[in-house]
Amino acid sequence: MSAQRPYNKRELALNIFYVAADRHGEPELRCKHLTKKDGNWDATPIARGIEAFQVLYGVGDHNDGPVTQYRNASQMTDKQWRQVIAVRIAMLVRGEQNGGNDAPESVYELFGPAYRNSLDPGVTITELKQPHRIRKLFQTTIRLRNMPP
Repeated sequence: MSAQRPYNKRELALNIFYVAADRHGEPELRCKHLTKKDGNWDATPIARGIEAFQVLYGVGDHNDGPVTQYRNASQMTDKQWRQVIAVRIAMLVRGEQNGGNDAPESVYELFGPAYRNSLDPGVTITELKQPHRIRKLFQTTIRLRNMPP
């Protein structure tokens, strides 16, 4: 069994994923990252048509145990960041042309109706800027293989 290599801050990659409108007003998923050249922040578009993107972190007591709760990043404590054993991702994607059956009163619950969190308003989408676009909600949960703290 080999020893784990020590953590090196210079190898750390910082990425911030967020949704913003492009120059034509279409929403897109972007990645903000530090550049190696000068250490400034730069943003790169990743996918067009992403209206909403949310991440929840699954916290558990043990690396091989169940997730005991899902929390957004602003709700996490320093201790809980070391206990993350899963990541749940949700994206609301829309098409570029009209044709969907969405009515202006459509509601999208990114993590389903079971996830009710008044401190996390971004997980329920009630206002659609272009209500007649075709939309699809994607969700996935990824189990992580973190080493215990």
